[in-house]
Amino acid sequence: TVTQYLLRTTLNGEAGSEQIFDLSQRRIALQLPPGLVGTVEITVLGVDAGGCRISLGAVRAEVPTNLNRSSEGRLPLMASGSTQCWQAVTTGSMKPFTAVHGSDAQNVYAVGGGGSVLRCKKGSSTCTTLNAATTANLNAVWAADANTALIVGAGGYIGVCSADSDTCKPLVSAVSDDLNSVWGSSASNIYAVGMNGRVVRCSVPAMTCTPVATGVGSVNLYKVYGIDALNIYVAGANGTVLRCASGSNNCTALT
Repeated sequence: TVTQYLLRTTLNGEAGSEQIFDLSQRRIALQLPPGLVGTVEITVLGVDAGGCRISLGAVRAEVPTNLNRSSEGRLPLMASGSTQCWQAVTTGSMKPFTAVHGSDAQNVYAVGGGGSVLRCKKGSSTCTTLNAATTANLNAVWAADANTALIVGAGGYIGVCSADSDTCKPLVSAVSDDLNSVWGSSASNIYAVGMNGRVVRCSVPAMTCTPVATGVGSVNLYKVYGIDALNIYVAGANGTVLRCASGSNNCTALT
């Protein structure tokens, strides 16, 4: 919870001063340098007991033309609002976590070493440990909705997690190479990419995955992301960028 306000001043794009004020000061007079001409931006931040800062808003004005000033050259500013800072949660694990994604505030998944999977939700100080039925290191997760979170990792592992179960269901990926990234346009059109040029397209409703031809040989692929079902991009080693599209069994190399 916010315990103080901090005002950060920027003058003509250059960092200026920072001043701390108590919450009881609802109207704050901020002294500006004499003869200032240009743009003043004042950002209001909330500061909690642990020193964490959260932006609450900003005021911008041109000086001296439209700045609401008193005769002493001060800027009256009314700041209000409240927020919360980052909250540490208990995971119950010492394994490294490598990726996180969620479909909403109540269904956020984190994955990592040794098949570690957590499901976390807003307002809770603990996360639920899920059983991924694997000890493979997990490298990525993508959540389409509360009932569909795809996790991928070493050895071609692909699993499906959901809000209504503490066990993730393995999918047959049809590949044995490590998978590094996953993204989808919907629960029925999800792409996972990995080492040795591997790309697979999965459908959670059908619980199947199909290899997609890339034509890049053994080039390692590291990231997949898309705009929609027809514009999905894959990035990899040696300057490799591919474009994939739903309904096609091939990805096209871009030059």
